[in-house]
Amino acid sequence: MLKDADTDGISDFNEDLLGFDAADKNSGAHKDVVIDVVVFYTKNFKEDISVDPETKINNAFTTVNEIFSGSNTGIEFNIVHYELLNYENNCIEERCTAGQRWNDTQSVMAEYGEKGKNQWRFSEKIRALKGADYVMILDGKGEDDPTAGQAASGTNNRGYFGFNKDKRTAFVHYESWGYDIDEEVMAHELGHLLGMSHSRKQSLETFGDNAKTAGTFPWATGHAVFDKFGTIMTYPSKFGIALGIKRFSDASRSDCEYSDPVTLEKIYNVFCGVDRSDSENGADAVGAMKITRYQHENFSPSRPALGTGSSDGKSYPAKFLAGAIKDIELGFKTTFKPSDAITAEGTINVAPEHIGKIGITHIIVDAGLLGAFQVNTEGQFVGLDLAAPNLVGSIAPRPLKGIEDLMVLNELIVEPLGVTAATLNVYFGYTVVDSGLLLYSAVPLTIQIAE
Repeated sequence: MLKDADTDGISDFNEDLLGFDAADKNSGAHKDVVIDVVVFYTKNFKEDISVDPETKINNAFTTVNEIFSGSNTGIEFNIVHYELLNYENNCIEERCTAGQRWNDTQSVMAEYGEKGKNQWRFSEKIRALKGADYVMILDGKGEDDPTAGQAASGTNNRGYFGFNKDKRTAFVHYESWGYDIDEEVMAHELGHLLGMSHSRKQSLETFGDNAKTAGTFPWATGHAVFDKFGTIMTYPSKFGIALGIKRFSDASRSDCEYSDPVTLEKIYNVFCGVDRSDSENGADAVGAMKITRYQHENFSPSRPALGTGSSDGKSYPAKFLAGAIKDIELGFKTTFKPSDAITAEGTINVAPEHIGKIGITHIIVDAGLLGAFQVNTEGQFVGLDLAAPNLVGSIAPRPLKGIEDLMVLNELIVEPLGVTAATLNVYFGYTVVDSGLLLYSAVPLTIQIAE
């Protein structure tokens, strides 16, 4: 993971992943990554905040992205789906009391974040269908929960996450403290997903002789100065009266700043980390993230974009995304066997000028010799004459949302229906009722079924 034959600053492993020539320093360059995230939120989160959940989540991730950007990680998080979880506290008696309101961190993580157990199938299906790399669960106030957040991180793997693609779930109690405290917790947990540990001191206290396996590399950890400051991954309280700063450790920079906890004097130009060559104190989370980030961006491929067309021939900023998956497998497919469980969905990012206007959405399936169909408001497939189409809506007229999800097939197995071969071309669209303007996917989502 660290070998760099052409000394261009990108490891041979990552050059191969990116399609560069590991022997030619001019063949490629560092590139920033976008990690796609599904965000689930609980009813406690919804009740505890004072604004629309999606608005709050967007604002929180804006701050998280500013933290990662300010640390020069080259990582940005992109929300691809929001969903209210139908979750009721189900933690064991040893951890919870009857009738408590707050959700136990470890119980939620066990419910949605452990491969093959409990509600893993539910969360993994949505992750696969949305093309997401990570899943983040935002909950309300933690009250008596001793844990503010938790993440299923890959550790002691020397930077290789090929066997840890299931380590993709983070949970955070959103306490609404203000001052970006909750967003720092979110950034902290996302750091764990990327393979970061807390600090050398904390790893030694927790893991003893195995302290150097707490992160993806021994130096993939936070940095703190006692009674002064601690970076994002540290627990500042473990370092006297140190205060947290909104930066990840970075051995290459000496421009960190903090307010002295005693004098409140602003201190500038301090080292942000310790060089990784220091076997006992090395702390370079940013350096580690720049190695692991490319793998994480590729945990799950992004959904294909279908292009945008319009009935008036003008250009609009709407986007049409769609994909089909087999069961809950990561990765979009176009060819399936009759015995496969096929789930297919489109997502419309509605043009900003159309959000809130009364509209209807459309799903059209051209199945060739099997006929053409469209989905009505009852979710039923009804016949469609392509020569003289009379479009119906898949929803009743209502204000259009910024994101409209259109499910086409949900774990459909065609074999029991006697279908052995078919080609489905699926189109998505929406109509703005007052003007009659129709926007639609320029090309179809194609699903081929064959033995």
